[in-house]
Amino acid sequence: MGKKNDALCSYLSAPEIFADWINGCCFGGKKVIRPEKLEEREQITYMRVTGIRSRDAVKAVCQGTQYMIIGVEGQDRVHPAMPLRCLEYDVCQYVRQLRNLSVKNREEDKRARQEGNKEKQLNPGEYLSGMRMNDKLNPVMTIVFYHGKLPYDGCLNLHDMLDLSKENEKFISYIADYKMNLVTVEELDENNFETGLKELIGIMKRRQDKRALERYSRENEERMSCLDEETYEIISIMSDNKWVMKRKEEYKEKGRYNMCKAMRDWEREAKADGIKEGMEKGIKKGIKEGKRQGKKQGIKQGHNEIILNMFRKGKTPEEIAEWTDIPLKRVLTVCGE
Repeated sequence: MGKKNDALCSYLSAPEIFADWINGCCFGGKKVIRPEKLEEREQITYMRVTGIRSRDAVKAVCQGTQYMIIGVEGQDRVHPAMPLRCLEYDVCQYVRQLRNLSVKNREEDKRARQEGNKEKQLNPGEYLSGMRMNDKLNPVMTIVFYHGKLPYDGCLNLHDMLDLSKENEKFISYIADYKMNLVTVEELDENNFETGLKELIGIMKRRQDKRALERYSRENEERMSCLDEETYEIISIMSDNKWVMKRKEEYKEKGRYNMCKAMRDWEREAKADGIKEGMEKGIKKGIKEGKRQGKKQGIKQGHNEIILNMFRKGKTPEEIAEWTDIPLKRVLTVCGE
């Protein structure tokens, strides 16, 4: 992953940000998921074929005895194989659950057989699978958050990645598909978020339109003037503004950070630097042009002296033009004829 994606995923990992992210993306801003209901889940996943992978951000949403695993994968580039990557993550989570369930069930079966309790013993099929007939796995969901600048034109499901044309087409109804949950920054409504994600999404949506960015900053000055440190930093990183990041401490006020003022100062300095650079370029161009013109003037003056010297020695204008390759018209002008 790139530095931007690493920073974004780290930001999303905070429980209150993660909950706000899911609520804003999936439920239109309704408070369905609460931070206190979230539990950490291991991000490292081992896959036999591809080896060790690390998920960007993953949490378990706990509701009583039930829970659901939600993973977020950040992408700043179009990934043609992303549906398969997400399927791989989800399958590994299910396999992990089944493995843990199998250990639990077989231990219970062993005790039941020792105690002679047939009701709690596993039947052959259950023992083989490690799963009782009434057991259920907890659901797993993966959301891909694409925050790149180019439109996302990659595959959106497993079938998009498969060659299902011509002879293979007749098997489509028998081939399992997998839908990738894709969220792009452009389609998000920043008003569906209430944490620093509100400002982050708002600025990221307008990062390529300077006027829209300035207008958004003015219209949201109250919130933009008192950001927490993490939000100030992630906005600086995601908007490629090293100037604002470097001078962070200059805009700290009572433990909060004034991004609005920082951006205004950055704009002002950038404009001043632009004017200065333009003036310097103009001066350099003028000096260069002056030197060029001076050189031409010097050559011209030298030619005039040659013409006059030859003319004084009795050479005709026609002879001077032929010997010096200077146009006859000019020779005549210098000689006064």
